[in-house]
Amino acid sequence: MVPDSGRAATGLVALDALGVDGEYRTRKRELVTTTAGVAVAELSLVPPLYVSRTLGAQRRAAPLPAAGRADALSRAAGIFADGVIAGLDFEAYVALAARISGMPIAITRAGARGVADAVGGAVDVGAVRLG
Repeated sequence: MVPDSGRAATGLVALDALGVDGEYRTRKRELVTTTAGVAVAELSLVPPLYVSRTLGAQRRAAPLPAAGRADALSRAAGIFADGVIAGLDFEAYVALAARISGMPIAITRAGARGVADAVGGAVDVGAVRLG
């Protein structure tokens, strides 16, 4: 099986819902456009029942131990900064986010780097301190 490139059949970036069973691409989607009105992505719109069931499953799930949370957040930050998500590497994500938001690319890049840094160090500033 070929991995999903994150592109819908239309060639747009597919922004699928995430649930307990993984990605969920709905039939009902909303176009995401740039400030110039060019469609660049399709956002899956989930029904309220899906949201309710997904949140219920998350509430029932056992939390990770503190060290596991720190590791998961660190890995997530690394994937965001250095990986490919929905077919976009970090720079492609920044460029697309700048086109959608209308913000200068330098501001968008700094904000995205800030997100990666904050996620990677989130446990250090939370209720549980490690080390």
